[in-house]
This record gives sequence, C-alpha cells and structure tokens, in this order.
Amino acid sequence: MLAREGAEVLIDIDGRQAAAWIAIPPPATVEPGDVAVVIGGVDRWWVVGSLGGPVGTRDATPPAFDTPADLRLHAPSGRIVLVAPRVWIGGGPVSIAASTVRATARSCVLRCQSVNQWVMGCVSQVLGGLYETVTGDYRRRSRAVDARAEGPVIIKGPRIRLN
Repeated sequence: MLAREGAEVLIDIDGRQAAAWIAIPPPATVEPGDVAVVIGGVDRWWVVGSLGGPVGTRDATPPAFDTPADLRLHAPSGRIVLVAPRVWIGGGPVSIAASTVRATARSCVLRCQSVNQWVMGCVSQVLGGLYETVTGDYRRRSRAVDARAEGPVIIKGPRIRLN
C-alpha cells in the first residue's frame, strides 16, 4: 500500500496505481508500507486485509484474515484461483454446490465416518488395485453384474448362495 487518506488508499497492482476502499472492520488496520490483501478488479478495489509490513520485516506468525461476518467471493465473469503449497478448508459443515466438480490429484485420502452417494448416471472407475474390508454386512444390488477375472477367483464364507 502506497498511501492512505481516510477510508481510501492508494495501492500498486502489477506496477499500476489504483484507488481502493478499506473494507476491514476495526480494530484491524492497514498502514502505508503494509502488504495489503485486495479484492476486486479493473476499476473497483477493496482492501480486505493486511499481511503487515514489507516482506522480510514481518514476524514468523502466519498472516490471518478474520471477518466478523460472512464473506462472499463472487467472480461472475471470471474465476477465483487459490495457489499455495497447501490449501486448507476447515470448519463445521462444508458445502460445495456446482454444476461440475473436477478434482485432480496425485494422491487423495478420504477419511469418513459414513459416506452417502446418490448417482443418477454412470460411475466409471479404473483402478490399479481395489482392497475392501467390511466389518459388517456387505450388500450390493444391481439389475446386472458383469464380473471378469484373468486369474483365480476365491469366494470364502460359512454360507454362499448363488442363484
């Protein structure tokens, strides 16, 4: 942030100066020389947080942006990009509502007490290996099952019923 006058500040965005309105509730503040967190675009900007003084002068405490009310990030004609070595989404209930959700990861760990899935179309999986351990009942119902194996098939149980 370059300068401040009342609730308006002068910021530098990619070598271009722009005016921004301070949108952080007291007692938080932003001062000239601070690294400001800004949102907006083109000709409308808001300062929503401060990371403190210039890089190298800040303490080792990770920066935090707290708001006493709900926060909504809306990009009607663009996208919101989060880039970090680690992104953490935490809280009580977390909801994701979208027409399409795409997750691409080298590794994925999902730990749940219970999982409920409702699929109206098709589930397609290509697995290198599948290991299932069920401690209670295991029930699978389908109109048709096509199971193929290229090696031996072993079915163990005290009572097996095939119709």
